[in-house]
Amino acid sequence: MLGIDLGTTYSGVAKCDDTGFIEMITFQRENEPMIPSVISFSNDGVPIVGKAAANDLRIRENKAIDAVKREMNKDYCDKQLQIGGILRKVSPIEMSACILRHLLYNANKELKNTYRESETNQAVVTIPAAFNDSQREKTKLSAELAGIEVLGLLQEPTAAALAYGIKTGETILVFDLGGGTLDVSIVKHEDNKGYSSYVVVGTPAGDDHLGGKDWDEALAIHVLRKENIDPSTINRFGRAWASLMAEAERCKRDLTNSLKAEFELSYKDINKPVNVTRFEFETITKVLMNRAVSIVEKAIKNAPDAKIDRFILVGGSSKMPMVRKTLERKFVGKLSNNRPLEDWISLSDPDYAIAKGAAIYAGTFMNKKKETIKVEDKTTRSYGFQAMRGKQKVILNQVFSDDPCVVNNRSFTLTTRRENQEYMDVILIENDSVEDETIYECSNPLISKSFKLPKGLPMGSEVDFIVNRDKDGIIHVGVECQEHELHFLAKNVAEDSIVNQVKQTISLMIKNER
Repeated sequence: MLGIDLGTTYSGVAKCDDTGFIEMITFQRENEPMIPSVISFSNDGVPIVGKAAANDLRIRENKAIDAVKREMNKDYCDKQLQIGGILRKVSPIEMSACILRHLLYNANKELKNTYRESETNQAVVTIPAAFNDSQREKTKLSAELAGIEVLGLLQEPTAAALAYGIKTGETILVFDLGGGTLDVSIVKHEDNKGYSSYVVVGTPAGDDHLGGKDWDEALAIHVLRKENIDPSTINRFGRAWASLMAEAERCKRDLTNSLKAEFELSYKDINKPVNVTRFEFETITKVLMNRAVSIVEKAIKNAPDAKIDRFILVGGSSKMPMVRKTLERKFVGKLSNNRPLEDWISLSDPDYAIAKGAAIYAGTFMNKKKETIKVEDKTTRSYGFQAMRGKQKVILNQVFSDDPCVVNNRSFTLTTRRENQEYMDVILIENDSVEDETIYECSNPLISKSFKLPKGLPMGSEVDFIVNRDKDGIIHVGVECQEHELHFLAKNVAEDSIVNQVKQTISLMIKNER
């Protein structure tokens, strides 16, 4: 079984063998367990993923793309790519499927050649806790189109908690700062009738546009301004910007281990090292760290009764010294109970914890492990139906509120507004509201369908909506009226044209694998 960390900047795979042993898979071509989440295309239109694609990002205009995870809420990425001689739109689903196909193929190659184990297409795929319903569905669809049998979607902080191995009865706060996203969850380990349960306490908090890339960008802009170069004049999709961001990431890593570093600035006719101190770096990125602190505060507020035993830091960007230093300063007095700092806050395998936790969870599907793990995740969204209150559209919220991911058959009733009403509009809204009722302001509902009603209904007839949220945090809505059979409404996750394009692209990858 495989655990896949599909990251904004880096992705990797861990395996769980028949004995339950967990190990990161190192790909021979990359010689590292984590590969850049970058996709480019050969002259023949075949996708290239990883280090080679990352090199293309810096030297081949419009031939490569990165950070597609940040665009998973869109139909198409902002950047267009030159593929097979044609400049065309690419979707986050297509680009994510390319990464996942690359991971699956190379993982199986290593399983067969290095570990002498059977190949598999079964995997748990991780997602940010802050992902909404659409982002979850698109991630799952990407994996399926890549040829993966998705055993489940697992929220990244929960995966980290599994990898960390918290003690029974212990509650931890997981601070997961990756390349593109920040998630904060409070997780408690309970022994529940033979199950080893990992329960998310309160509602997770997160930001799917706050991660290491933002620190990189702030550093690149700072260096440009030091050299009197206007950052706004540089095309953010061009080679020059890609090279600057790559150098910023390298310099940031140096500043993690040293108090000063050199940024090798190469732009137009300028080629020179620019000195940057850690103090400078932490000063210009303080606003980003303050955003991260506010998310931690929100997660703690969402779980007022939780007694947090320790903070666990995961995600490659958590290695920046300012992260630990700031969290210690902001929260140690409130939460540490006078324990030594090293007992209260620690880095926990920051680069690999997510993939390993996913592999641990995947291993439970083999039914060969002595310990059975049960995960009770929670999502960060509220859901409500549109209804009419007099002449005003309102959203009746709290279909789900601070519930575990898995919720079966939550019912909700609306009534017809006129005699012999033939149709009822079913509009389900996803939002962040905690109010029971809010004014309708939504241009992109989660579900918007017109449901045909039975003939001859009197005004005020009840129509029941049955709402399920499955183990992956994905919403399903059914409609019942009188004695008529429950009818589940389909959601349009992606246009047929997008799905067909993904199938063509993955087909090219598969042909190239042979």
